[in-house]
Amino acid sequence: AETRAAHDAAENIPFMRDLMAGTLPRETYAAVLPRVKALRDGIETRLEKAAAAGTSPEIAASFQPYHRFAHLYDQDMAVFGVAADESRSEVLDRYFAELDRLAAEDPKVLLGAFYVLEGSNLGATIVRKRVAEVYNLTDG
Repeated sequence: AETRAAHDAAENIPFMRDLMAGTLPRETYAAVLPRVKALRDGIETRLEKAAAAGTSPEIAASFQPYHRFAHLYDQDMAVFGVAADESRSEVLDRYFAELDRLAAEDPKVLLGAFYVLEGSNLGATIVRKRVAEVYNLTDG
């Protein structure tokens, strides 16, 4: 309930609104994929390292190898003809610097990022169907 307004706002940003309306250009959607992969991979890697380090039993108990999904974006990028973009993103750099700073104080902060990733997985079940429909993709 406390995050409902933020969730509603996220669903109404032009990118998501246009995607769900079927009006987002294919190349615009495709261009976002490398950044989403980089974001997921950065969070997943931090969670994996924290779990292995044993500094947070909560992370070790919560984050498992089957929670890693970033690698699946490689398949999506291949379908859309987008190369993995290895260039740095200033926004991601700032985000990860702040996440690392907070996690150094308390590794459990990473569980908040994990919570958002898991929520995005649930939302992706809806978005996946719309993406397949809008861009004429076969299921799977």
